[in-house]
Amino acid sequence: MSEEETKEELIQVSTQEIADGLELINKCIINLGERVKTIEEYVQNLTPASKIYYKPPGHDEYLDLKENFDTIYKRLNDGV
Repeated sequence: MSEEETKEELIQVSTQEIADGLELINKCIINLGERVKTIEEYVQNLTPASKIYYKPPGHDEYLDLKENFDTIYKRLNDGV
Protein backbone atom coordinates (compact mmCIF):
# COMPACT_ATOMS: atom_id res chain seq x y z
CA MET A 1 0.00 0.00 0.00
CA SER A 2 1.43 3.33 -1.05
CA GLU A 3 1.53 6.45 1.10
CA GLU A 4 -1.23 8.08 -0.99
CA GLU A 5 -3.52 5.07 -0.55
CA THR A 6 -2.95 5.18 3.21
CA LYS A 7 -3.80 8.90 3.34
CA GLU A 8 -6.95 8.36 1.29
CA GLU A 9 -8.02 5.46 3.52
CA LEU A 10 -7.61 7.63 6.60
CA ILE A 11 -9.61 10.46 5.06
CA GLN A 12 -12.53 8.11 4.38
CA VAL A 13 -13.29 7.75 8.09
CA SER A 14 -16.47 9.72 8.68
CA THR A 15 -17.02 12.11 11.53
CA GLN A 16 -19.96 9.92 12.62
CA GLU A 17 -17.60 6.94 12.97
CA ILE A 18 -15.24 9.06 15.08
CA ALA A 19 -18.15 10.29 17.21
CA ASP A 20 -19.39 6.71 17.68
CA GLY A 21 -15.92 5.60 18.72
CA LEU A 22 -15.56 8.44 21.21
CA GLU A 23 -19.01 7.68 22.63
CA LEU A 24 -18.02 4.04 23.18
CA ILE A 25 -14.79 5.10 24.86
CA ASN A 26 -16.79 7.47 27.10
CA LYS A 27 -19.19 4.66 28.08
CA CYS A 28 -16.22 2.41 28.90
CA ILE A 29 -14.65 5.08 31.12
CA ILE A 30 -17.95 5.65 32.94
CA ASN A 31 -18.36 1.89 33.45
CA LEU A 32 -14.81 1.57 34.77
CA GLY A 33 -15.39 4.49 37.15
CA GLU A 34 -18.51 2.80 38.54
CA ARG A 35 -16.64 -0.48 38.99
CA VAL A 36 -13.76 1.24 40.79
CA LYS A 37 -16.27 2.96 43.08
CA THR A 38 -17.86 -0.41 43.90
CA ILE A 39 -14.45 -1.95 44.63
CA GLU A 40 -13.45 0.99 46.85
CA GLU A 41 -16.69 0.69 48.84
CA TYR A 42 -16.12 -3.05 49.29
CA VAL A 43 -12.51 -2.59 50.43
CA GLN A 44 -13.54 0.10 52.92
CA ASN A 45 -16.00 -2.33 54.51
CA LEU A 46 -13.43 -5.12 54.93
CA THR A 47 -12.43 -5.97 58.46
CA PRO A 48 -8.90 -4.69 59.10
CA ALA A 49 -6.29 -7.35 59.84
CA SER A 50 -5.80 -5.92 63.33
CA LYS A 51 -9.43 -6.82 64.12
CA ILE A 52 -9.19 -10.47 63.04
CA TYR A 53 -8.64 -12.74 66.02
CA TYR A 54 -7.87 -16.43 66.25
CA LYS A 55 -7.11 -18.66 69.22
CA PRO A 56 -4.44 -21.18 68.19
CA PRO A 57 -4.35 -24.56 69.92
CA GLY A 58 -2.34 -24.38 73.13
CA HIS A 59 -2.89 -20.65 73.67
CA ASP A 60 -5.07 -19.16 76.38
CA GLU A 61 -5.74 -15.89 74.54
CA TYR A 62 -6.97 -14.89 71.12
CA LEU A 63 -4.25 -13.44 68.90
CA ASP A 64 -4.57 -10.88 66.13
CA LEU A 65 -3.26 -11.64 62.65
CA LYS A 66 0.25 -10.30 63.29
CA GLU A 67 0.60 -12.27 66.53
CA ASN A 68 -0.61 -15.40 64.74
CA PHE A 69 1.97 -14.94 61.99
CA ASP A 70 4.65 -14.40 64.63
CA THR A 71 3.59 -17.65 66.34
CA ILE A 72 3.62 -19.55 63.04
CA TYR A 73 7.08 -18.27 62.07
CA LYS A 74 8.45 -18.94 65.55
CA ARG A 75 7.21 -22.51 65.35
CA LEU A 76 8.66 -22.94 61.87
CA ASN A 77 12.01 -21.51 62.91
CA ASP A 78 12.09 -23.63 66.09
CA GLY A 79 11.25 -26.74 64.06
CA VAL A 80 8.09 -27.52 65.98
